[in-house]
Amino acid sequence: MKLKVKDKENEFKLDGIIKRVNNKFSVELEVPSGVELNSTITNIKGNFNELGNITLVNNKNLSIKTNSNNSEFAIYEYEAGYIISSHIDQQNIQIKSMQLYFKEFDYFFIKDGYKIDIENIDNQLTITQKYKSEVLLENENLCIEYIKTAGIKKDEYGHNLFLNPSKVKMIFKKPLKLPQIFEEIARLESCFGFVIDKKMNLIDIEVCDVNERDYSIIAPFQKAYEEIILDEFQVVDIDSKELLKLILKMYYQNQRIATAVNMYYEYIYNDLDIILEFTSLVNTLELLLTDEKYKEELQVYAINNNEQLKSNNENMMKIFKKLTKKQCNFIKSFYRFENVELRDKIKYIFYNIFKLEESESSDKYISKIINTRNYYVHGGNKENTFNNVDTFCTNYLLRSVLYVLISDFCSINTNTIIETYKMMIPTIYEDLIKPIEKDEKNGV
Repeated sequence: MKLKVKDKENEFKLDGIIKRVNNKFSVELEVPSGVELNSTITNIKGNFNELGNITLVNNKNLSIKTNSNNSEFAIYEYEAGYIISSHIDQQNIQIKSMQLYFKEFDYFFIKDGYKIDIENIDNQLTITQKYKSEVLLENENLCIEYIKTAGIKKDEYGHNLFLNPSKVKMIFKKPLKLPQIFEEIARLESCFGFVIDKKMNLIDIEVCDVNERDYSIIAPFQKAYEEIILDEFQVVDIDSKELLKLILKMYYQNQRIATAVNMYYEYIYNDLDIILEFTSLVNTLELLLTDEKYKEELQVYAINNNEQLKSNNENMMKIFKKLTKKQCNFIKSFYRFENVELRDKIKYIFYNIFKLEESESSDKYISKIINTRNYYVHGGNKENTFNNVDTFCTNYLLRSVLYVLISDFCSINTNTIIETYKMMIPTIYEDLIKPIEKDEKNGV
């Protein structure tokens, strides 16, 4: 098969084979000895059986080997980043809108449906749509709305399957280049995944360019509808939809929230090692506390509850009174009042925000959090750190805390989802403190 390969400014027609395993595409190219391809190739255009004309985009080199049949040629193997229907030039195509379908959308927007005229199903199928599309977010750059389209298809046995998928449409007010849409997919997935606290399963991507041409895209992580069997799923209520709108709005406005939501979703999506998840959760909580919403209150709390910090600040104030404003500013560049220790930050979250019980045992538990984090980040002494079980349970607590903090940050009104998480946290916390109290009673 002849494949058209665009390697930066050069174009070649080379013999090659396009391979597919599930949704992973790769290509083997027969390259003459006088030609040397780059490690990443923008476009490889060809034809693949039932898909017809396709373009393999963002192809990364896996290997180069000698052609066993002809020493004048080498075999270059590339793996495709994603596939787009039809033949396109990635550098020039401009995308104005995109439609996405994740399996979880059907549950999130479960209230909307359709009505089928069963009496006339054999000779006249009528499907009446029962829904109202809804804008989830609109700003100066994009509009996000969800839509439903009732339809029918046949399974492999010829049975009628009635479908009413919920899809989310993103309209870009300034057209995007093709690689940018994958950043938008990741943002949307993170926000939805955060709200439902589950890993999302991508089914379908459709894009439309500025010339009104439609394309289907296949990404490596995309799945077939029939492949996905969801586990027990909490039916999302109206509060969830409102929370999603607030999360989306704040996500696109506040970089800290965007980073925190992304990191939270990474814990779900990638099934991180418990140590990496633990250190990441602590880092994300610290990041969130740097926002103006918490910064001043946290500083006051730390000074009032940390004698050393309180003493340091009192001494600095005495020094400042004897100096000029210019001298004070110079010293402040080295000494920061807001330089609050991690211990104070954890106490502020547990004792001040969540009003958890404060005791000698809880202080010891917080010390273990600090020691474990310091050990795995900086190395050194492993004494008084968590074992794997304690780390796993602490991750559950910190994840719940982080979920509430992010949601509360974005929300204005009381929300049943957030309240449910808030009710869970004291119980999780008490279960983690009890072993420490037991050890104290036993003199351990």
